Amino acid sequence: MKQSFFKKYIKEKIRRVNDTAKLRYMSVKEATTLAKTEVDVRLAGMNEFREALKDNNNSFIYRNEYQIQIDKLNDDIQSLKETRANTEGKASMTSVYISYAIAIIALTISIIRIFI
Repeated sequence: MKQSFFKKYIKEKIRRVNDTAKLRYMSVKEATTLAKTEVDVRLAGMNEFREALKDNNNSFIYRNEYQIQIDKLNDDIQSLKETRANTEGKASMTSVYISYAIAIIALTISIIRIFI
């Protein structure tokens, strides 16, 4: 009789341990599935962010290309400044020539008036 009681007791304990192990296994399996789903969602978001950064980086120019363009623009600006200075100088020279012409005409008229 004692043996059958112990057998029942041990079988019951083994069953409980098995049930507990099955519950733990199912809990771990469910937690792992949820964690995997979360990680997949997170990685998808990170991949979108990575793609956005990649697209953004593709729109940038390299420093040496930037420097070449800046140098060209500075040369163009310098050329425009020189052209403007030449144009203003020519305009003031034109004024001087007109003044000379008027002065010569006035001098000629004065000399003619003196002798007439």
